[in-house]
Amino acid sequence: MAYAAPPQQYTPQQLQQIQAMQLRQQQENAIATHQAQQRAQLQAQAAQARQTGLQGQVGPPPAATGAAAAAGHGGLPPGVTSREREAGDGDDAYRNAKRRKPTDRTLPSTFKPSVPDSLFPSPTDKSLESSLSSLSKLSASYKRLQEIERRMDWTFARKGLECEESVGTVASGNAKGQAFKRTLRVHVVAALKDQSWQLSTDELADVAKATDESAEAVKPEDGENKLKEEEVKPKADRVPRVEIRLSGELLPDSRYVAPTAAAPPFTAYLHRLVLETPHRDPTVTPVSAQPLSWTRPVAPASVSSLPPALSASYPTSTSPLSLRLALYPAHPAGDRFAVHPDLARVLDLAESDRVGVLEAMWGYAKARGLVVEQPDAGAASGGTTAQSAGGIKSGIKTDERIAKFFGNVPMVAFHHIPEYLNRWFMPAAPRVVNFDITVTPDAPAEQHHAFDLELYHPSPARPALESARRSLSSLVSGTTPSATDLSLLDDKLATNCLATTQHLRQLHALMAFTRDPRGFLERWLESQAGSLEQILGTSATAAAGSASTLGEELFGPRWREEIRSAETWEDKEWVKEAVVVWASREKEGQLARVRAQAQQQQQMYAMVQGAQQQQMYGRR
Repeated sequence: MAYAAPPQQYTPQQLQQIQAMQLRQQQENAIATHQAQQRAQLQAQAAQARQTGLQGQVGPPPAATGAAAAAGHGGLPPGVTSREREAGDGDDAYRNAKRRKPTDRTLPSTFKPSVPDSLFPSPTDKSLESSLSSLSKLSASYKRLQEIERRMDWTFARKGLECEESVGTVASGNAKGQAFKRTLRVHVVAALKDQSWQLSTDELADVAKATDESAEAVKPEDGENKLKEEEVKPKADRVPRVEIRLSGELLPDSRYVAPTAAAPPFTAYLHRLVLETPHRDPTVTPVSAQPLSWTRPVAPASVSSLPPALSASYPTSTSPLSLRLALYPAHPAGDRFAVHPDLARVLDLAESDRVGVLEAMWGYAKARGLVVEQPDAGAASGGTTAQSAGGIKSGIKTDERIAKFFGNVPMVAFHHIPEYLNRWFMPAAPRVVNFDITVTPDAPAEQHHAFDLELYHPSPARPALESARRSLSSLVSGTTPSATDLSLLDDKLATNCLATTQHLRQLHALMAFTRDPRGFLERWLESQAGSLEQILGTSATAAAGSASTLGEELFGPRWREEIRSAETWEDKEWVKEAVVVWASREKEGQLARVRAQAQQQQQMYAMVQGAQQQQMYGRR
């Protein structure tokens, strides 16, 4: 009896190599398929163009029959067709500028034509030399102005972005920069009212009489003693009580400018307030009595609409009145959260905002060497370590202390860390203050208690940053009238630059024709012949049916020389910008491929670990 061999067990390194080989093979197959599709499409286009040209040569269209019949009378010979069109005057591009909306606002770097040294300047060249020199100087000055404008735009955009990052969004808790502590002083004023030692003899007699009347209001009914509801209610104006008034103020700070308008009310710095009596005297306070509770509205009309103070009244007896005040502060710098005790022990941080927790986690990972860095794709492979200075930081590894906070995965990408940490946030605990109100004849009639509460405020430079951000945005975008005027000026400037370039080309063409008419016409005819070959597909390269490069298939064999000698590339800023964009995209593509490969390796590693754990549990 033959037994089947057990499946081969691969190590994580072997699995990573297999995965990389499979990914590379898939990429090569995709590239080969794309190239084959492009080649087939180009061949089909060339065949269609060739067939169209042959049809035009064999049989003229019906519209040209009359012209062919009149060939014997000075017309075209048989088998030759002509598509006549009006000759342009060279200003077609300038005339169509408004329709095309040109955006190129550059001028030629020089207006002087390139004359060979073997040719002597003509009288026309000498007469135009001074004008062309002045135009070249103006072009150089205009180019310097463009460079200054480009630098100013870049500076404004960069400074505006820095101001936006510094200001941040307080509502979402993304405010950047250090938060400063300020002190909110809470005042609790307790006033004793209608105590026995505060009333006169006549007032005490009235209170005793009211008490007797309440006792007589008890009448037997159905064998039980019930009081009339309307007669049992005590008189609030003579009940011994303590009236509590809660208020507060934000203490001035030398780092912050004093507000010119009215200061925000005390409740603007609170989410909620609760005042309760933990130890009640059942003889004076019913069990169903509710504590004083105030909650800030979700969307108040304005800060000034919030109450400046809160009041409450509690009945008293001869024993002291115990009060407990719970305050839920609303920090102007953003909401703060309590960290789970397990995570707080690791980060040594009990309460903070989101940015503070992320910074603490980053410090923990950096101190223990848990930062994962990918080597630079453009760097040499030899001698490159995972913690190189030029590496790209992609995430952090988890150790035994923080693994449970990230779902027990071996590595966490940076953009997933906030999502994991948000699960371990809890509402911040309130600030609780316990105090007693003494109710004795020797106690003062008004007792004042004050407590200080720390609040986190944004940076004092924030108003200046907001003003700078608004100023920069107004400079970049501008108001509606100025933006419209600038847009019209830009269009006019682009049209004038296009007209200048077009007229300069006409001037150079005419000057070249005056110097060497025969050579000029030969070059022009050669260019037109090449264009005709490209249209008809009758060139040697197109007839062969295959080409070495994509450019030869599309533009013919002389496409490299024609493109290299074109004036499109001469001193054009957009060429430099295109090269920079192309290089940045190449670098971004390399980084994306490195990240994708690392993510695939991480997933494969997690799958292997899961399979190993399942096998281990199955053996158990």
